[in-house]
Amino acid sequence: MTHLLNPANPFPRYFYNTMFYSLSVMVAEMVSCAFIAYGFARLRAPGKDALFLLVLATLMLPSQVTLIPQYILFALNGINFLAGTVTRH
Repeated sequence: MTHLLNPANPFPRYFYNTMFYSLSVMVAEMVSCAFIAYGFARLRAPGKDALFLLVLATLMLPSQVTLIPQYILFALNGINFLAGTVTRH
């Protein structure tokens, strides 16, 4: 057990990063998906069907396809990659 508390071992930092990323993305997606679902279900707007198809198409696109271009975009703009990956979801 003492090897986990060793300062040379980065496991606690990795665990913190994983938990921060997972919980931040989960909360942000729950909030945004609730608003988007309400808008598509209850509100009437011109072009709603086309916008819904666009949302479905982006959901079908694997996130690995956009990971490298987004990393380059964040690096060029000086955004921290951990914060950038949370906001991209």
